[in-house]
Amino acid sequence: MVYAPKYLDGKRHQVVDIFYSGVGILNELSSEEMEEAFQKSLAEQAQGTFLMECALRPGRFLDNRSSPYYNLGDFEKGGDCLRAVLKKQIMILPGMCDSTARLGVPDAFALCMDLATEHAEELGCGLNALMPQGKFWLTVKTKLRFFRRPRMTETVTASTWPEKPGAMRCVRDYLVCSGDEILVAGKTQWAIINNGSGRLESMDGIYPEGLELSTDQALPEPFARVDVSFPQEPFASYAVRSTDIDLGGHMNNAAYVRALAGLFPSREWNGMRIRDVDVLFRSPCYEGNTLLFYRQQTGEDLALRAALPDGREVLLALIRSGKE
Repeated sequence: MVYAPKYLDGKRHQVVDIFYSGVGILNELSSEEMEEAFQKSLAEQAQGTFLMECALRPGRFLDNRSSPYYNLGDFEKGGDCLRAVLKKQIMILPGMCDSTARLGVPDAFALCMDLATEHAEELGCGLNALMPQGKFWLTVKTKLRFFRRPRMTETVTASTWPEKPGAMRCVRDYLVCSGDEILVAGKTQWAIINNGSGRLESMDGIYPEGLELSTDQALPEPFARVDVSFPQEPFASYAVRSTDIDLGGHMNNAAYVRALAGLFPSREWNGMRIRDVDVLFRSPCYEGNTLLFYRQQTGEDLALRAALPDGREVLLALIRSGKE
């Protein structure tokens, strides 16, 4: 419940009551205990970021002063070592899970996006480096394969690394593992767009000079092609809302997958036994747009298309079922 605002000493104050529909135990901390817990959390995050191991040989820890996207101040206090592979342990928390108490498919896409963002910042080519130049990372297509979706509270190791970039696009790989067991494998093709001109930027010099990029591929096969004929009538629609919009002002790539999953009843979605998901992003959409979704089932392959009412194609997806 949100109460009417009050103004005290020239400042607006607004009281919000939140009511929970479950039962839990809350140990209220004092202000001193909250500050102590906050500082401890910051210290643990900083230590974890610096001590995450590199999956490749030690020679890949190197000085990052030659990239045009790199700000020298970024690593002056933390040591100038960079990792060609980011590897970290994470717990699968309730907010990442679906009704089966396992990592949700949209949440796996969001996890990959977050890993890519973190590693790009470490390499000096993240948002903090690109945004002042009027540039932004753009997701072109993503492919994920699910061998076993990790359970709620399961601790896994998540890794990501970039491949050698092409002229205008680059590929980044992802693995989520439990010990030696691969749970999720994937890759994303990225591009850099100039926010002013709307044109793609060259990948030349995007990574620090001398960084030895891994030749490993999480999924060697190519991204899927969605070349099917769809029905004339949509089977569902989706209104793009404020919570779908990201820093670039358009619908976030992971929000598309969440919207897509939400078109199906949970029993139908869970019954698909999803093995592979390919998503090809065609054009952006914005808050207030309405997406029309079309579907075409061929055997165990479900092809999906999202378009605006004027016919402009926004997204293509291919979902393949298989035993998990």
